[in-house]
Amino acid sequence: MQKKLVAAAVGAALVATAPVAGAMEAKLSGQLNRAMMWADDGTQSNSFFVDSTTYHSFVDLSASHEVSPALTVGLKYNLGLFQNESDGVSQGSRSTADVAKTRYADTYLKGAFGKVSLGHGDSASAYFTEYDFTDSWLAIYSSATDFGGSLKFRDSTGALSSVTPYGVVWELGGVYRTDRIKYDAPALGPVNLSISRGNSGNSPYTDIGANAKFEFGGHKLQAYLGHAIVDLETAAGNSKNTFGSVSYLTPVGVSLTVAASTLKYDDNSYDASWQYVKLGYDAGKHHIAVDMSEGEDQLGEAAAVKGTRGKENGVGYVYDLDKGIKTYVSYKIFKVDNHPTMTFDDLNIVTAGMYLVF
Repeated sequence: MQKKLVAAAVGAALVATAPVAGAMEAKLSGQLNRAMMWADDGTQSNSFFVDSTTYHSFVDLSASHEVSPALTVGLKYNLGLFQNESDGVSQGSRSTADVAKTRYADTYLKGAFGKVSLGHGDSASAYFTEYDFTDSWLAIYSSATDFGGSLKFRDSTGALSSVTPYGVVWELGGVYRTDRIKYDAPALGPVNLSISRGNSGNSPYTDIGANAKFEFGGHKLQAYLGHAIVDLETAAGNSKNTFGSVSYLTPVGVSLTVAASTLKYDDNSYDASWQYVKLGYDAGKHHIAVDMSEGEDQLGEAAAVKGTRGKENGVGYVYDLDKGIKTYVSYKIFKVDNHPTMTFDDLNIVTAGMYLVF
């Protein structure tokens, strides 16, 4: 079935790119991002052959048409092709089901009024915790759980627990891609404002986003701030998620990024946070960075888990082989601290991969 879906998508794209009178100007592109991941949980070592969740493999069809000098219409259809997602594999599950998943099915109108997007695509504040200046993101960035997020920590007896990196040190970064209508306002100097309304899974949501970018004397500074409210449609009420990041780039290629987020339910049954710091350096084809993350109370408010902290430290390197061809390697260590009743062994993960664009 998945092969049929892929064949249909590619076939449709090829038809769309054929010369047709009055048709939109279309472009077919894509990428493959494959890696090998080694993980040691303190008792057992495992190797996995994965599709990197940092930037999934996909096929993309984009098209646009200028209706008039004041109005452009366009579309974006992006089909993700995942085989063993790097954040989905775990001990005892070295392979996951092959997935053909729609990442974007989006349409838009753009003009002096701004841009209105309708369909499945980015929310107003998508990825606001993830932007930085260094080109090391294939190996290391704020979504640290993209490599090994579903691996399980072992407890002090050596048994696998239900606790994962996703459960203790996730970035809590808003709604991401979803079904929505979004409005991007015209830029106000260096400031951009957006708002969207849609469904996050089965729950209605509204989010707003603001970002600003500055350049001065070879230095660059950018800041992102988002806020998302999701109606959980339960006794918990709404979830309220505030998050953002600030990045600074020097003229010599050294960059610093800090990010943070909070997520709280109206009834106080969940109140979690996350912080992140990354130091990077880019020199020609070489990109290297170190980072650290910490999450607090992401397991919940119950007395048996209250106060638990998840921590991550990492280092990553990316090398540009050629235009659109990169190799990368990273090392991460995940920890669980301050759990009220249990102790856990660390998770050590090494990843090496290749990224190709076509």
